[in-house]
Amino acid sequence: MRGGQVDRRSFLQGLSAVMADMPTALHAAETCTPLFCDVGIPNISVTPPQQCQQWCWAASIQAIFGLHGHHVNQQVIVQKLFGGLVCAPATNVQMFAAINGQWIDSNGQHFFAQTDVLYDPQFGISRPNTLSIMINELRAGNPMINGAVGHATVLTAIRYANTPMGPKVISATVRDPWPLNPNKRLLTPHEMMGASFIARVVVY
Repeated sequence: MRGGQVDRRSFLQGLSAVMADMPTALHAAETCTPLFCDVGIPNISVTPPQQCQQWCWAASIQAIFGLHGHHVNQQVIVQKLFGGLVCAPATNVQMFAAINGQWIDSNGQHFFAQTDVLYDPQFGISRPNTLSIMINELRAGNPMINGAVGHATVLTAIRYANTPMGPKVISATVRDPWPLNPNKRLLTPHEMMGASFIARVVVY
């Protein structure tokens, strides 16, 4: 969650920006070679950038909701958590609390969202089959929220190898809300090693 002072002009531009068109039905794909498999969601155009320097968490939530067909602006997400438009980071617990509950999207449609934390070493959450769950979620067309090195992104694809010990991740593709980064990119080795949480979001 990038630090520094908020640029007022960029912030106001972000508030008035229209979210890029995203599919309302996600289609997963998986292809395999003898060495590895790629599983993920290929039909994503561009996910929304964060509207202030600390809102990677809110932009990631907005992207997840949008990819499930529900447009909810970042300001609404931030207001739910903080009660106002403050450019502030959110802890893992705060982010999950912000997601959970009933929502109304910009079209007036009601929906519910619930987080399921797959990995969070701060609270001792580390399932032995975490990678298998992540692969199955991507097979089902469900992106996840990934936190690493103080920055939240949306996990949309994994390259993995099948080994006698189970699947082993080779690389992970994310959608990054930080506007100076490519929207679609691979997690760096530093981010892979410094993962702080992975959570799936159930939208219904």
